[in-house]
Amino acid sequence: MAQSAGYALGPEAIAVAAEAFGRSWHFIEQDPVLAGQERQTLKAELARAVLSAASSGERDHVRLANRAIGEVRQRLERTHKGRREAQVRWFRQGF
Repeated sequence: MAQSAGYALGPEAIAVAAEAFGRSWHFIEQDPVLAGQERQTLKAELARAVLSAASSGERDHVRLANRAIGEVRQRLERTHKGRREAQVRWFRQGF
């Protein structure tokens, strides 16, 4: 059983997670909403999301991939929104 970053997964779960990562990465690379994000950031966020979903017991690679894509988009949109709000506050304060 492999364990990384708090996730303990058996061989079957790792195989399903790897398949889900590959399928979802292909989609994320083409996703215009995520365009402009750093490639390494996207990969790290995707890996975290796939492992999180797999550790909850999901073993269907399509559902894992879809769930991970949704989590990555949601997380990065929140991060982007937070940065944008900070920029607006900074600008309003007169730099």
